[in-house]
Amino acid sequence: MKRPGPILKDHNDNPSIKKKKARISSAPCPRSSKDSLAQKSINKTTYNNGDKSFPKQSKRKASLVETNPKSDTNQLTSPALTLSKLPAKIQAPDSITIVFGTYEHILYGLRLSFHPHPLPPTFSVLFHFLAHPSPINVLAVPPYPVNPTLISSTTDSPLTLWSLTKRRCIGTLSCGVLAPDAGGAGREPGVRIARFDSSGKILVVGDETGGMSIYRSRDWALVRKLAGSGKGRVNDLAIEPRKGRLMLSVGQDRCLRMWDLGGGKGKGKPMASVRLGAEGDRVGWSPSGKKIVVITGTITTVYDTMMMPLFTFTSPRGRVHDAKFYIDTLSEEYLVLACDDAICRIFHLGNSTVNSSIEPKCVAELVAHFNRVKAVELVSLNEEQGFTYAITISSDGFSHVYRLESKTWSNEAPIEIEPIAKYDTGGCRLTCLAAAAVVNQSDRDLKEPSASNAQCTSEDEESGIDLDASGQPLNLESSDHTDSEQNE
Repeated sequence: MKRPGPILKDHNDNPSIKKKKARISSAPCPRSSKDSLAQKSINKTTYNNGDKSFPKQSKRKASLVETNPKSDTNQLTSPALTLSKLPAKIQAPDSITIVFGTYEHILYGLRLSFHPHPLPPTFSVLFHFLAHPSPINVLAVPPYPVNPTLISSTTDSPLTLWSLTKRRCIGTLSCGVLAPDAGGAGREPGVRIARFDSSGKILVVGDETGGMSIYRSRDWALVRKLAGSGKGRVNDLAIEPRKGRLMLSVGQDRCLRMWDLGGGKGKGKPMASVRLGAEGDRVGWSPSGKKIVVITGTITTVYDTMMMPLFTFTSPRGRVHDAKFYIDTLSEEYLVLACDDAICRIFHLGNSTVNSSIEPKCVAELVAHFNRVKAVELVSLNEEQGFTYAITISSDGFSHVYRLESKTWSNEAPIEIEPIAKYDTGGCRLTCLAAAAVVNQSDRDLKEPSASNAQCTSEDEESGIDLDASGQPLNLESSDHTDSEQNE
């Protein structure tokens, strides 16, 4: 059968068509003149005390019907062209925020700014103050462009949250209470390590009891707790950088354990475990997520994702304090080790096989420190040009910045790399380090908070943080310690 063609005659006599017409022509009541005047008055309202919050928008849906004052009826017209308020494009980072803690309880915050060639990069002090009553051993900063929140702690105090944009203390996070001691009073377990995932959405905290707590950074709610082995403290954690679903842990139980953060089968139990034979100090993932590095004293071992050792080599000059993977623009993989003899060594991994008998070649050395290198962080700013910077801290009180250029490295003999910038704390013993790429801010943004205190307080009250310490400012001059700058 052929389909009937379009009917061109009038269908006013059909009641079903009338109903459809009535529905199409129906429209919500237009706003009265009083409503329009009220809306204009809202738009012209000025806010006192620097409050720039916008008025609450009405939940009424926008109408497509426009009222013509000269006409007695409402006509269905096309909507006016409006520009949608899409989120602005994320600006590429052009500077580095560096934070390190000291044995003298002082927390330092620096901004490393880069200038056109041949001007060297320069340091600017964001803050330095007495942050804790004991030596600082834990620092964490989420990656860019997540809202910068600094996490700091000591072995005998809970985690403290600092807002780097609002320049104040947000509060503290609790990891739980231990059983009452002989005196009948419980205490917080000491925090040993804290790590953000690559998206900055979750924070994992390891404590001295072997337990691990997972927090959601949006509202700092405790999402999950992992019991661990219960045989000693957690020394280090590492979250898989690609998807953030897997996590590694090492500690006093002398095991390398892999955890599923997604809460799959065997929730709360490790997916896999390998005995190390010694207490693990550090663990880390490669940027590709295909290799794992574990440090146990003077021994550094690289594993694949099946936890099979690729190779193991021993440092002849004391302990290894930190390790980071580095991949250059040619996809060549390197390992940067912070050693006890004041040198950071870079090893070319090449094509590694399981149980390889060939040790990696040292291709470069980061020099100029006078005491052991405690930590190293790698930050990339311009991926197209391949600019990656290594930030180191040492017990000599200096923080150095190096530019990594693998084009000049050779497997025949290691070359010495001098720092492009130095910062001298004047003798403080540096203990921990955190660094992240950021967009450079003006001096006004650094000195003035960007949000009102009333709005900040209301946001904090809905979160899972302890507000007892909230409101403590980041005083730039709360420390009597003097420091100087030296740039090259």
